[in-house]
Parts: sequence; structure tokens; C-alpha cells
Amino acid sequence: MAHVEEPRLTGITLIVAIAFLFSGLSVEHQALLTRQMRFKDLAVVDLTSMFVGVTTTIVNARYGAGYWALVFMQVAMAIAYTVGVWTMCSWRPGIPVRGSGVRSMLAFGGNLTDFSVFNYFARNLDNILIGRVWGAGALGIYSKAYSLMMLPLQQINGPITAVPVPGLSGLHSEPGQLRNHYLKALSLITATTMPRVLLMLILSDQIVELLLGSQWHEVGIIFQLLGISAFFQPITNTSGWLYISTGRADRIFKWGIFSSVFLVMSLLAWSALWRTRHCLKLLDRQAFADLTMYVLRNPRPLHHHVGS
Repeated sequence: MAHVEEPRLTGITLIVAIAFLFSGLSVEHQALLTRQMRFKDLAVVDLTSMFVGVTTTIVNARYGAGYWALVFMQVAMAIAYTVGVWTMCSWRPGIPVRGSGVRSMLAFGGNLTDFSVFNYFARNLDNILIGRVWGAGALGIYSKAYSLMMLPLQQINGPITAVPVPGLSGLHSEPGQLRNHYLKALSLITATTMPRVLLMLILSDQIVELLLGSQWHEVGIIFQLLGISAFFQPITNTSGWLYISTGRADRIFKWGIFSSVFLVMSLLAWSALWRTRHCLKLLDRQAFADLTMYVLRNPRPLHHHVGS
């Protein structure tokens, strides 16, 4: 890839693309299992695919595959996950027919897809800029710090987020119940993630030395700069629940355009004028902006769709 001047990444990207192909084949079946709230079956598939991926990595590493062992892990996990959800879900795609009433669903899914695309590229621009301006070494330190920041969020938000959306969707005709369940879920997430993030910020140097070793001490500095973003993300991430459960994916898309353009323009400007720390502080400011917009925009859907 040109922005980090590492030609080996081209081959890695091409192979990892196979994982995206198989992941696309699992989306509908995963959605159906989630809608049916068959979370136990999904957990079995998750664990099985992880086992297959880890086994693939160990075997390939044992026979000298080097870094390709990690690449093959991603492909093996995607294939195993797709096979798993197809086994658990009996639905099979058929030939498309006219008049099936999917136009509204395509519009809903299109808005979510467009938001995801905008958000993905905006949120990964920091990696591109750091890799291009300061090289692979700086990018590696930043990536480790970002992974450390996301650790408590992924471990808690992932399992918790899988439940509220289908549950809230079933309550869209009962505004009072929807609001109460949303606030309970939000309270649970903030109560479990915020103290952990705060503790990790206080003990960042010790955690980095314990998990990565003293040679990665710079990771602790970057992690502290990312701390504000990690602290507020559990709150802002839940706003999507309301829009999805009330069928207003168009609002997510509109906000995604504004937020992504703001973040991209700001990152480009700051990276041209200042160094890495200032760019990271910008991400904290973006988190605060997201929180502000969350407060300003959510009373309307809560009032209009969920009731006062």
C-alpha cells in the first residue's frame, strides 16, 4: 500500500478480500438469527469460527507461513462463520421476483450501508495519514493504542448491542416501553464501560508494560490522548439503536455525511499543520462533538417516535 510504502500489504489485502466475500454471504442469515433472538446459536457459531481461525493460524505458523498465518486466520474465520450461520438458519435465497415488497427494505438497508461506508473511510483516515506522514512504525504504535482503547468497548458493547436492536424494534409501536428499555440498556452500558475506561486511563502505563512490554511505552501516551473518545463512545454509539428500531435509517445517513465530512476536513487540516498528538486530540474533540449532537438530535426521535 502506497501510504505506508509496504508492497507486501497489496498481497495481504487481496487475500483478505476473500474474507469479505464470504462475510457478505452470511449477512442475511445472521440478521434472521438475530431477529429471532437466537443468540445462543450465534454464540456457538462465533466460538466455532474463532476456534477454526486460531487452529488455522497455529498450523500455518508451525509450518513456517510467517505473517501469512494471521492472514489465513481471517479467511478461515469468515468461511467457518458463513458455514455456521447457513447451518443454523434454514432460509435459502431464491430467484428475485417483482412485487415482493422489498423496495422499502432496500431503501432502509441502503441508508445503513451508505452510512457505514462514509463512517468507515472517515474513521480510518487517521491510519492513512499517520502511515503516510510518519511511517509504519508510528502507525504500529497508534494501532496498538487504538486497539487497547477499543478493548473494553468491544468486550462489552458487542454482546450487549446484539440484543437491544431486535428487542427495541419489536416495541416501536409502544413508545413508553421502547424509551424505558433503551434507557435501561444505556445505563447498563455506561455503568460497565466508563469505569473500565477510566481505570485503564489511570493505569495506562502499567497496563501497556504488562500486556506489551516496556518497549511499547509510547502506546500508553497515545492511549491517554485517545481516552476522551473512548469515554464517550459508549453513549454516542447507542443513538443508532433508536433510528434503526424506529425505521429512520435516513437520519443516520444524513448525520453520517455531516460527521464524516467534518472529521475528514479537520484531520486533513490538522495533519498538514501539526504532529500526531494534535491529530489525536482532534479525535477527542470529534467524540465531544458526537456527544453534543447526540444530546441535540436524540430528544426529537425520543419524543416523536418513542413518546414524551
